[in-house]
Amino acid sequence: MQQQNGYPAQQQAQQPQQPMLQPIQQQTKFYKSGLFGFSSAAGRFERDLHKMEKQGWKVGQYAFLGTNFWWQRCIAVTYQQ
Repeated sequence: MQQQNGYPAQQQAQQPQQPMLQPIQQQTKFYKSGLFGFSSAAGRFERDLHKMEKQGWKVGQYAFLGTNFWWQRCIAVTYQQ
């Protein structure tokens, strides 16, 4: 290595190569309760969760969105694989 202008020469930092990562697949589903409270949004989500887990999906995020015009509760769930 040569010194220029009285300063030591800088070395090029080599970064290790990272393996190619597969993109994460995401799927968003919305669950809302039935009219007149016959079926809850949480109950629909719970029943569908077992089916999705058998297919290899996991819950990434979930959020309670609120109620709509007919007072139906709405839940949004993002699944990741």
